[in-house]
Amino acid sequence: MKHIHTQSLKGLGLAGVLAGTVMAVSSPAQAGYEFATPAGFCSNKIDRPGDGSDLRLPIGTVDVEFWGFGLDTASSVSVSNVDGTGTTAARIMSRHGGAENNSKGCGAIGSIVIRLTNGPDTITSGYHKRLNIGTASDSRVALSIRRIPKQDRLTWGSVERLSCLGTRTVQDNNHTMIIQLPPGHRDDHSNCSGTALILDHGSSEDFQVDVRAPFNLHFNGLPAGTSADAASLESAYTPTGTVKINLNAATIRAITTPLIGTISVAGPNNLTSNTVRLEIRPQLGQGLSALTASPSSISVGDLVDIGAQIASVAGPGGQPLDFTATTAACWDLAQFADSPRLADPSFHTFSITAGQTIGSISLRSLSGQGCAAKGTGARHTVKVFIPGTDPVSCPLATCRTVSVNVVSRAD
Repeated sequence: MKHIHTQSLKGLGLAGVLAGTVMAVSSPAQAGYEFATPAGFCSNKIDRPGDGSDLRLPIGTVDVEFWGFGLDTASSVSVSNVDGTGTTAARIMSRHGGAENNSKGCGAIGSIVIRLTNGPDTITSGYHKRLNIGTASDSRVALSIRRIPKQDRLTWGSVERLSCLGTRTVQDNNHTMIIQLPPGHRDDHSNCSGTALILDHGSSEDFQVDVRAPFNLHFNGLPAGTSADAASLESAYTPTGTVKINLNAATIRAITTPLIGTISVAGPNNLTSNTVRLEIRPQLGQGLSALTASPSSISVGDLVDIGAQIASVAGPGGQPLDFTATTAACWDLAQFADSPRLADPSFHTFSITAGQTIGSISLRSLSGQGCAAKGTGARHTVKVFIPGTDPVSCPLATCRTVSVNVVSRAD
């Protein structure tokens, strides 16, 4: 009997084995739609029939791959309206059979990639659609389309290289930023590129979607001399992030009245309920425009004239200027016969006459260790600054330096 049974199995041959295989595969073939993933990612299942949740999609265009036995043979797709005024367009992008997907480690199941375009992006409320893959009733997918969320969380964040434009103060729980320009800013032409503020934006809405799509942000209320960085606006895949506010140093330094902006951030649908304030305040106090040394190279015992130019005409009392020098013991004030060396006190003052913008002070080079050298001479730095300026950091708008070389006399 065993021999006869063995012969009967052999008698089935390849046809019998194939028939059994077909039965095993064809059993779930009636299942239609099984699950969805982002296109090209079979392991990231984002929706299943009967899971109690619609496939949640954002406004914009996304590619979704729908999986099911025989689903790759669907000849068409269509979209039916459920509610709302938005539109959804569907287009088949590619089909992938079970053998192909199996070779990718996704299982012997067919799939179809569908491009879904939801909009318009100006819509202010979500809506629902039904995606029909082919004509089978078991290949319908419920879609929930989410609007671009309102930007109702907006605060000032960090700062990139603001020191060349003065100081900043943040108030009102990071909702107000005040930038105070330094004295003499109108005459400051030093390099100030790359200066930017950072604005943190976000939404209190529950913006949960199964596939992401980019949406652009835009600003309202930016004051002159400021602009939003295009790259950070165009890549807003999520409703929370940061945007860089670039500052045009030349425009800002030229102001004579405050620049004030009440700023909001929104998507294409203009939904926003929060603002921040930016104030850029001029400082019209005196500034230092230029500093010269004439001549720039002298011998020990000679005089050098240090010439200073201020940004605006000196007032009725004149404009005092403080000054000091490196190796201060190597200099004295030439106009005083019994002048102490500059080392005592640490700095001195001279004035620009009322109604003038240019003035000078004469210094005499003295002998002493390190005061002079042969050849090109010993280099000294004279620093002149508006009173009240920090001479250590020496901000360019109110502080300038100039070099003088002192050459030893022949023995």
